[in-house]
Amino acid sequence: MRPRHVFRHIGEAEPGERRIKHLERAVEDELALDMHLQLAAIVLEFPGVQSATRRQTQIQTSERMFEAEFLRLKARALVIEGGPGVLTDAQRLLEESLAIAQNQRARPLELRAAADLAQLHRDQGRHAEARALLAPVYAWFTEGFDIQDLKEAKALLDALDA
Repeated sequence: MRPRHVFRHIGEAEPGERRIKHLERAVEDELALDMHLQLAAIVLEFPGVQSATRRQTQIQTSERMFEAEFLRLKARALVIEGGPGVLTDAQRLLEESLAIAQNQRARPLELRAAADLAQLHRDQGRHAEARALLAPVYAWFTEGFDIQDLKEAKALLDALDA
């Protein structure tokens, strides 16, 4: 997936404070492109005259649908950057990302946020909390276990069981 590649590539290539700015810009650029594609799909799917309210609702929905992923990626960038208080900030962002994904019933985004938050908990020695967070989200899926996000979640759960 491109955002993870962006993190590795830019994270390795840029030193210090510039790295976080480049990460944020790369994520924002990718999300903006995705948002524009979604907006184009809305326009193409609903040609003709629409009420202003309906159009505004569709635009707001498209803008918000990437919010959970943006917050998750921002948390990952903070952890990569390091520094004082970064884990607290990252945890707050991941909790917000998880809540938004759950609210939107966006299961794949919920899985990503839960897995990242579970990893953060695991790294802090909070294994039971990490498992309790990730296991029910993972259990919701009944197919697609060859997808990378599900493979990584399963590997994390297995590591938490060991």
